[in-house]
Amino acid sequence: MIARRIGARGALVEAFVYLGLAFLLFRSAWSSPGTRLIGGGGDAVQFAWFLSWTPFALAHGHNPLLTTYLNYPDGVNLMWNASVPLVAVAMWPVTALAGPLVSYNLFVTLSPALSAWAACIAIRRFVPRREAAFAGALLYGFSPYIVAHAQGHPNLSLAAVPPLLLLVGDEIVRRQHWRPWIAGIALGTLALVQLFVSEEMLATEVVVAALAVVVLAAIHRRLVTWRRLAYAGTALGVALALTAIVAAGPLLIQFHGPQRVTGVIHAPNVYVSDVLNLVIPVGGVQQLTPSWAASISDRFSGNGAEQTAYLGIPLLVIIGVVALRLWRSALVRLCVILGVAVGLLSLGPQLHIGGRTVRAARLPADVFTHLPALDNVLPVRFTVYLFLLAGLMVAIFVAWLHQGGRGRALWGGGLLALSLVCLLPTAGFPSGQVAAPAYFTAGRAAQDLAGGTVALVVPFTDGPGNDLTMVWQAQSGFRFRMPEGYFLRAARGGVAQTGAPPTAMSAALGGIARTGQPPALTPGLRTTLMADLRRWSVSTIVVGPSPHQDATVHFIRDLLGAEPRADAGVEVWRSGNG
Repeated sequence: MIARRIGARGALVEAFVYLGLAFLLFRSAWSSPGTRLIGGGGDAVQFAWFLSWTPFALAHGHNPLLTTYLNYPDGVNLMWNASVPLVAVAMWPVTALAGPLVSYNLFVTLSPALSAWAACIAIRRFVPRREAAFAGALLYGFSPYIVAHAQGHPNLSLAAVPPLLLLVGDEIVRRQHWRPWIAGIALGTLALVQLFVSEEMLATEVVVAALAVVVLAAIHRRLVTWRRLAYAGTALGVALALTAIVAAGPLLIQFHGPQRVTGVIHAPNVYVSDVLNLVIPVGGVQQLTPSWAASISDRFSGNGAEQTAYLGIPLLVIIGVVALRLWRSALVRLCVILGVAVGLLSLGPQLHIGGRTVRAARLPADVFTHLPALDNVLPVRFTVYLFLLAGLMVAIFVAWLHQGGRGRALWGGGLLALSLVCLLPTAGFPSGQVAAPAYFTAGRAAQDLAGGTVALVVPFTDGPGNDLTMVWQAQSGFRFRMPEGYFLRAARGGVAQTGAPPTAMSAALGGIARTGQPPALTPGLRTTLMADLRRWSVSTIVVGPSPHQDATVHFIRDLLGAEPRADAGVEVWRSGNG
């Protein structure tokens, strides 16, 4: 009993340490969490909208996986848009009390802490010392993968499921102490949690789990018996049945519902790990990134949020020491072989070295480009498992240091400290000001908008660069629908496109935002623009703070032949087309 209390108290202490480190990392946003977003705009704004939409939809009887509040009247299939419905439900009280910005900031802040804590719980099964598990989980929870994706992909930075799957998978394949149906329910529940947080991560978990089982069977042959296979088969069957029952509806919406996407969303050879990224840090992710290193990493394919393969030389040395000294351990062999496998998968279909593509080298991940469901997996995102395995190796290393003498502890401790310093996240983690006009936050919109009517809001949102209007819509309590937004939709033939379909109105407003020059309102253009407003059923036009705002106001005033009403930081027209 005393041991259990000490263990529970230690687990709470570890959780609070991880949480404190997370708040420290994102402190710039927490200086004003109601007006700033961790990571700034773009994808962060989109996820803040998602956190607001699901509670609103459920409270008002709408389908949370479909919406016409963006891209009206065609709407958006949110199963193709990483809408994190499970997280949105969990964060519902925070969103209701403090708004979508605070809710998003808390979501991002909790992600590395929960990921690290889950890893600590899982690693404790494999190492005898708590401090060893703590160190390995710290590496995982604040790894370059999780820190980089915190810039705008919180569905990926919340990586608590992979270590828990490691725990449950070990129970099903190796220990088999639980009843098989309990293990199956645990596995199915984790799969469903992952589905409603990151569907892509669930797909990669299936791949890595299959690889792990193959490797484990090869190095641990005594595990392959009919009795053990029957147990594992029963657990897997229960998990599949549970997952199929719950996931059937959402998956039908995704693959057979409106605005479903077909084909490949991203080019398969862009978001991949560069070989040099293993030892070259990335500016804006790692604190210790000298200018010469940044000049190299700037040439890597993809972008900073997807350049997540940095292990660093000291950590690679630790992994090498553990592999050489403890190779007889089946766990060590599993980590090394599986780590090499997932590292190869993260390289993508072709080798990239210093930003250059070696087109003659075809790699194992090339197979994914020809497989349904896996053809939309970004190869670089396999690095999350690389860091989980590296964290496990670090824990084994720390436990091994405790078994040696003072000399081993000194040089080993120094090497561990150096590896953690090399991976230290940036001290100036970005955040951005997201200030909505009082028109939306103080309830003034209710004077113009009956719930659910359509408004054209400027700046016109057509992508991640200018999506603040989505936050304004969410902060108004979804008083209105918009014909715009930042989302993934199906274009002709189901091909994926970002943002609403281009129109004469979006082109005109976009041109003014870029150049400050309104187009000439010829009779033909005027007819086309008014047809756009009628097709969208726009009843109100709102121009908020935006680039070249005066030119935009002048253009819309000439189009409608009416003066706007200035109201709480915006200019408002009632167009009469609703």
